[in-house]
Amino acid sequence: MTCSNENERLLTRYMDDWEGVLIEQLQNGSAGALPRKESAAWKVLLKDSVYVFSAYLANASIWGVHVVSLVRKDAELSNSTAPSIECFVRTADGKSLRRPVIVKKMWEEFRHDFVRAHLICPLEGVAGIQPTAVILRTASRSDTEQVELPVQKLPETAPNKCCSLCVRPTYGTTTRLWEVVEFVTHYKLLGARSFFFYDLEMSQSMLRLVERLQAEGWDITLVPFKLPIPYNYSNIAWGQTAMLSDCAFRSRFKTEYFVNVDFDELIVPGVTYGANLSTLINSVEHGRGAGRVGSLVLKNRVFCYEHQLNRDYVRRDVLPLRSTILNTHLSAVDNNFTLKYIARARAVCSAAIHRVVEFCIDSQEAVRMNSNELVVNHYRRCCSYGVGKEKSWGVDFRNADRLFVDDSAKALGSSFYGLLPFVARSLQPGGRELRQNYDTRVINDDK
Repeated sequence: MTCSNENERLLTRYMDDWEGVLIEQLQNGSAGALPRKESAAWKVLLKDSVYVFSAYLANASIWGVHVVSLVRKDAELSNSTAPSIECFVRTADGKSLRRPVIVKKMWEEFRHDFVRAHLICPLEGVAGIQPTAVILRTASRSDTEQVELPVQKLPETAPNKCCSLCVRPTYGTTTRLWEVVEFVTHYKLLGARSFFFYDLEMSQSMLRLVERLQAEGWDITLVPFKLPIPYNYSNIAWGQTAMLSDCAFRSRFKTEYFVNVDFDELIVPGVTYGANLSTLINSVEHGRGAGRVGSLVLKNRVFCYEHQLNRDYVRRDVLPLRSTILNTHLSAVDNNFTLKYIARARAVCSAAIHRVVEFCIDSQEAVRMNSNELVVNHYRRCCSYGVGKEKSWGVDFRNADRLFVDDSAKALGSSFYGLLPFVARSLQPGGRELRQNYDTRVINDDK
């Protein structure tokens, strides 16, 4: 990524220095151990058309076995046309139940060649069944595969209310390690319990970081997610919504609510709730009725963190964390177009990237949060002033000459460093106070 902004280039050099130090720390401390991973993988059901990933016994609009899938957008898979799909549900007592498959394609926000879908083996009216595996196959096609997946039975209730973090699939070196360190620390500070990372094709350094975090006791579930179709950074979103379908199910083993955010998005609750998401959710449920809350919808507040007024990000003696500017954010803008959400996992029948598309019960609803109560701080790098999302959103960071004081974020910042993972805390410069020097020369004031 190349930027014309001189601050961005300087910032990148400093961040690369710190990134190298962390990578070296991870390499020196690694004994070759690999992170714990789930047993999961994409499988081909119908070449170039249908791929399946995981299976869950759930009541998500239809009671049955729900198979998380990717289906080519123009594929005709209805049971009235060829090829039809059928499933065989194997039970704990060794029996096999043959069922026709209901293909439920999900609505997508963006145009992709593949869309997420649930292949549903309906079990309405079947009493006392305990599925252990499901076999899927298509009829009338010579290029079909027979695929078997284990069936995971979801718990009736989750052990904790909040929250699991569901993060988009990680590909290559597109995510900096320090962003991950700050991400887990920030959400632990908010009371998050678990993290679900999806390994599309993680770097070795990222895998070492996950292993180290797991060894330190962080509850991080690593899910292998390498797509069986050609992909690159521009089309990995093909798998992002399928990931959300899987995580909405998988997170139910951990918590009642899950949070849909990326590594560059940090939620900030208002000071009223003591920087605790569970407290905030309880308050919303009390006001609306616990059974009515399906999701909490959050506005994005966008920050271009290499902005020329931001001194903290161009100091070599400060860890390259976004929290260094939690006291004083710059270039803030409320963005009504891009939203993220916290959702009750059992309520979700279809989740897209920016909103829950379908709730399982009609009475459940999306609760739009006031930005003073709950907001997502979205930290963008390399803000290209003439092109891209910033232009389409009507954001011009060049003329942002005011400081945005965020009392809620400031309260979080006072406790942040004590919760850093040890592998990062050991690198923190000792005894240095964070200073904010706003009278320093502006490096770049391009208009």
